[in-house]
Amino acid sequence: MDRLKTRFEETRNVAFKNPLEASASSLSRSEWRKPPSQCIRINTVAAVKGGTSMVGIVARDQQMEIQKIKAVKCCSNIPEVAEAFGILQGMKLAKEEGWNKIWCESDARNIVTSINNPDAQISHWAAAGIISDIVQLKSEFQEAHLMWIPREKNFLAHFVSNWAVKNGMCGVLSLSPVPFPFL
Repeated sequence: MDRLKTRFEETRNVAFKNPLEASASSLSRSEWRKPPSQCIRINTVAAVKGGTSMVGIVARDQQMEIQKIKAVKCCSNIPEVAEAFGILQGMKLAKEEGWNKIWCESDARNIVTSINNPDAQISHWAAAGIISDIVQLKSEFQEAHLMWIPREKNFLAHFVSNWAVKNGMCGVLSLSPVPFPFL
């Protein structure tokens, strides 16, 4: 876990020109969009490197408390397939945890558009089956929202996926060593 903490610190130092500027105020809770009542917010993103891809999943409650951080390996090196797979894995995590109201966010605009409007067909053809699975699974929730967000608002999930692909690690990650600026 020390290795994970070190990687978080390295990324923070790269993300900010001056590491001292990476204060809590620069990543304040006021910038965080609160999900609808009793919803769990699930952020997903994929990282593709050298024919391998990993998905980062971060689930938070209304108080911004992290409920789960998970990295999952995807057997595709096509970014849109990996992004769709990530959303599907985030929704499967929600089902496993018994979360019936979810608010999913992804920075993969074409995938989000294709899920919310299946007739659009603007994503890679290889993602079509996964998108169909997502649409079907979405109907099994009491409430399920899926929205596009800019990458900078998806930082922790982005970091998790890149860390996982670089280190070849997957599974549920411990929450204890996560420094405040990443929460």
